[in-house]
Amino acid sequence: MEFFKRIRSWQPAFTACAALLCVCFRRAASLRPPSSAFVVSPSAPFSTQTRRTMPLGSGARQQNVMMTSTVMEPAVSTVDEESPKAYAGELKPLTNASATVVCIVPAAGRPGHKSHFLTKPFKEQVEWPDVLQHMAERLTWSSPNFKLKIFTEDVLSSPTAPSNLSAALSNANILLTLNVHDRQALTNLKAIVTNTQMGSRTNESAPFLPTILSFGLGGRSSPVESLQRMGGTPVGSFVRKVSARVAPWSRVSRALKTKRVLDILWQRRSSDDLLYFMEVLIDSYVADIPLVKSQLGMKEMGSGVLKCMWTNCQDQIIECMKSPACRQALFCLTNCPLNDQVCTYRCIVTHESPAFEAFSLCILQKHNCLNNSAPIPVYPRPEPLRTFKGKPLTYESAEDIYVGWLGQDPWSWKVVAGKNPAYDFFPNQHQIFYRGKRSAFWYDPVFRVTTYDGRVVWRRRHYRVKRAAEPGTFWFSVLDNGVTSNEYWTILDCADDFSWAIFHYSGAASVAGQQYRGALVVSRDGAWPKIDGMETRRRIEAALDKAGVKTWELYEVVNDGSEGAPLGLPDSGAPMAEQYQEVRPPQQPVQAAVA
Repeated sequence: MEFFKRIRSWQPAFTACAALLCVCFRRAASLRPPSSAFVVSPSAPFSTQTRRTMPLGSGARQQNVMMTSTVMEPAVSTVDEESPKAYAGELKPLTNASATVVCIVPAAGRPGHKSHFLTKPFKEQVEWPDVLQHMAERLTWSSPNFKLKIFTEDVLSSPTAPSNLSAALSNANILLTLNVHDRQALTNLKAIVTNTQMGSRTNESAPFLPTILSFGLGGRSSPVESLQRMGGTPVGSFVRKVSARVAPWSRVSRALKTKRVLDILWQRRSSDDLLYFMEVLIDSYVADIPLVKSQLGMKEMGSGVLKCMWTNCQDQIIECMKSPACRQALFCLTNCPLNDQVCTYRCIVTHESPAFEAFSLCILQKHNCLNNSAPIPVYPRPEPLRTFKGKPLTYESAEDIYVGWLGQDPWSWKVVAGKNPAYDFFPNQHQIFYRGKRSAFWYDPVFRVTTYDGRVVWRRRHYRVKRAAEPGTFWFSVLDNGVTSNEYWTILDCADDFSWAIFHYSGAASVAGQQYRGALVVSRDGAWPKIDGMETRRRIEAALDKAGVKTWELYEVVNDGSEGAPLGLPDSGAPMAEQYQEVRPPQQPVQAAVA
């Protein structure tokens, strides 16, 4: 007792530690729980144990010893009743604010006109205008009044702007050049912007562009370098050189900090980060976009956060500071780059401990000390598959689609590709859907992780699944890493022979301030389905298009084996495996597609 009294007398020191914990946990909270649940379950055990499983294809039970990952029936959160009500209501964007971004990209046939994005599985390069057109559509999910106007560098053939560019610039808040390598075009743009600035000094109605930025020159100086500014604050090379002498609370310092965030997002080379890139700019200098700062771990932390943490979670903070694993997890998280969810998750699985879980459960889920709130995103809301095998889709047939190959294989589906660049970093993603007692339905994702200390481990999580408003739609709920996540899943399409299926999800970890959405292409063996002609390709692309997803946004999952994976059905409330053996006739393994 004397030891704990002494610890509690060190309140100032622990308050400082709490600040560190809060900064670190803001990073942990930015870990979006995806469809495949690549987050640590607070109820998952932390020691090697013996588990009982029901081997598929046999009614007998046997003992399986899992040395690196233990699977038990964890406690599962129920679906938050407010989430379905909010999601089922009127479609409303996050904001009705207005913003106009003018973006200039390379013209066809010019250097840099093809982006790094590749269609899947054919690996065809996508041109920048097509990428930006899709970003323009996605921006409207936040506000229908967000406009992204795209021009190719052809409009910069002379120092005088053509009428369509002049009209766009007259209403623009932000001007961007992305991957434009033609120096003459950039020189002409500089002349156009300079003339516009001169006009704004003598004519109040003339446009003045407060934000001008150039990205994608590979480190080379740009002719528009001297014009770069954010919210009217210069951020060109000269300003960056003297930034060390700038007061940290000044406008220049804040602008340079935001510029560094944009640089990180641009270098990530994913479609989600490109969208966040646009949203951070708009949120910082044009109009507030709810959730952007918390989504990227940029939310400011006030004194009330520390007070909430220390008042309500003092014991959990002390236990975390006493635990070497918890401290190591926090320091590991501190070193993760902005919104790097691969790094964040690997830190957690490498140093996972009950102390860290108890801390996160107290800080976020129980007391919401960061004062976060995030609803499930309502855009896009794709229609589910309506008919299957020539008959109207029912809840039962939709569940059969999810159950997939379970019974003939020890899993329902393997993930071929997904939209999340962080979580599809993890290989060998198995999906196991199964019916339980009293009409219960469950989802257990199983996946492989390499920890920072070099261990290769399997992880398995456990979701409760409930039927939503119409067949083909379902609510998923899980308590992961101390945080409840609710997800809305939609079956977009499925081949009659079960050779492939496509699922869409939208979700939120409300107290972590996180929204997320994405799509999965799945097959029996994790390989792309055989695409003999254009019909299958068009069908897959059409299903993804319903959800606002392009094949070039997908990330292919490495599937190189299932050895050691904790597969099989848990014996707590799970049905006999024989129930799944007659879902469909036997079929040969699906062959990989030929690119």
